[in-house]
Amino acid sequence: MKKVILASGSPRRLAILRAHGVSPTIILPAVDETLSVDDAALPAEQVAVRLALLKASDVAARLVSGEVFCSNCLPLTGLSQLVSGSVVLGADTLVYKEGTGILGKPKDRADAIRMLELLRATSHQVYTGVALVDVESGREQALCDVSTVTFSDYTRADIERFIEEDPPFDKAGSYAAQGMWAAHIESIRGDRENVIGLPWHRIEALLQDI
Repeated sequence: MKKVILASGSPRRLAILRAHGVSPTIILPAVDETLSVDDAALPAEQVAVRLALLKASDVAARLVSGEVFCSNCLPLTGLSQLVSGSVVLGADTLVYKEGTGILGKPKDRADAIRMLELLRATSHQVYTGVALVDVESGREQALCDVSTVTFSDYTRADIERFIEEDPPFDKAGSYAAQGMWAAHIESIRGDRENVIGLPWHRIEALLQDI
């Protein structure tokens, strides 16, 4: 069994892996996740996979070169063992609304309000791109899963209260499927864990293959 390295600081992704019996080493990627102008013209699935591969490849490359410098990483012991026996898991989650386009993480409070007002009383898609990179061989595998989420007809006061009590600034689309905002989700068609940040039902097969 190869050691899994999670290229993410998301506590939600970590919780999903642990719930399925995987206890990864965490190394944060040093990449710019900002969506570019070019990204707006691409399918959300393609953008999510590109960003997931960028994160996983960055961590794998730094392990091989010995340049693991992230101050927030868990303590790393036996670097050579990580290189020869590890696979890096990168992921990126995006929200897509027909007629609006891709919604990433909000820049500020006003942007979070804008996103949640756009999503009110409608359905949208959540895409999570997943990439696995074998550190030693450089072999890459990637996929994308999609779920459809429908929101209720909440109020502006609901939005403002949520932002104050459960800040969404690290979440695509300005919300999470768990916690306080769950009360405003009418339905999820597809994998709920995909909406949270990792589609385990798809990842398990990739890990077994690699």
